[in-house]
Amino acid sequence: MGFAVYNGGAIMPFALPLSMYLFTKNKKTRYGSFAVMQAAVIASATNTVLKAFTGRINPQLDGTDSYQMSRTWRFGFLRGGVHNGWPSAHAAINTAIGTALASYYKGSPVIQVLGIAWALFITSHVALVENGTGHWFSDAVAGGLMGTAIGLTTGRTFRLNYNKKYNISFHSTLLNGSLQPGLLIQF
Repeated sequence: MGFAVYNGGAIMPFALPLSMYLFTKNKKTRYGSFAVMQAAVIASATNTVLKAFTGRINPQLDGTDSYQMSRTWRFGFLRGGVHNGWPSAHAAINTAIGTALASYYKGSPVIQVLGIAWALFITSHVALVENGTGHWFSDAVAGGLMGTAIGLTTGRTFRLNYNKKYNISFHSTLLNGSLQPGLLIQF
């Protein structure tokens, strides 16, 4: 089950918004797909930056002193890479998409329950099942908390801006003797 959850946690942040956009003509659902994708991208970027600077060592099952290892951090730029360590990217990204859905679909209890259930399922799997092989418990908790903040903010922002009109235009400006392209977004 661990392999299936690991892959589901890696695929869902891309498959969910893509299917929300491609397989419906409902304008609100399509707009919600952008909320989910934005939450996933923000959580992924934030997580990568944190991992790049914290460099926490993952748990090992080779008899190494776990107590001491859990307190080992290699602060500095890329001293521990960006793939493993603190916080858990699976927990952060999947919690962000689950809570973004729950926040965006405020009036739909079924979608809210499904979004929160997905977030809790992945985070608890990372925290309890993978503990000892992939992440420390605190990695999952930190990822879940970070994903919650990102998802709630992103989902709420998209929900509140759903019916607003935007004007997007491209323009060029003469700056220092050369023509510079620009993008103007008016709310």
